[in-house]
Amino acid sequence: AKYDPIKGGTYLPTPDKLASKKAIINVKNRDNECLKWALRAALFPAQDGKNPNRPSSYPIKDGINYKGIAFPTPVSQMDQLEKQNRDLAINVFGWEEGKVIVHRISERKDVKEVNLMLIESGMNQHYCCVKRVSALLFDKARNNKTFYCLMCLTRFTRAHTLEEHKKFCKGENKRPIRIEMPEDGENILNFKNYKKQMKMPFVIYADFESLVIPIKGCE
Repeated sequence: AKYDPIKGGTYLPTPDKLASKKAIINVKNRDNECLKWALRAALFPAQDGKNPNRPSSYPIKDGINYKGIAFPTPVSQMDQLEKQNRDLAINVFGWEEGKVIVHRISERKDVKEVNLMLIESGMNQHYCCVKRVSALLFDKARNNKTFYCLMCLTRFTRAHTLEEHKKFCKGENKRPIRIEMPEDGENILNFKNYKKQMKMPFVIYADFESLVIPIKGCE
């Protein structure tokens, strides 16, 4: 049986580093139905952009079929929610150790795409609405426009390079996952399996410095 403890419930404050990106809307709900409020924030933007964090800024009747969906809602139930709402494609990001990770990327195309952020504090987890994916993934180290693969969050500097990458990127076991790059000091690959080398009858060492003709007067 697959163990999937990730469920979004009641309100949690946004982590400072994530809040500084100004990329999400965190609705201050008082129930365990934060998924509903995050979807409403995405589908029915607050009028004139005022008070986007208040539940009162969004309609209760959103037209979404939540039949059979549990609250708090595990990420695994997004498949069922999409099946019941043919016009929705739901992506779920996460925030871990100050970095964006991916929990789920929808396979649906040409329908309304909704991006959610799942934040957590201890055992509590909470869905937020991502209003700007570009701001969420923005890297201050880069000044030029960048393009991201949502399956692995790999960054590209050219759109056509990203399109070529998408043909082959399937995440891990067809699930989205962020690639972890090696840290400084662990990013050098050396050959260590000397015992697996094959002995050769002849070895030639070519030292091109031995062909240099010395010039008189120069040391």
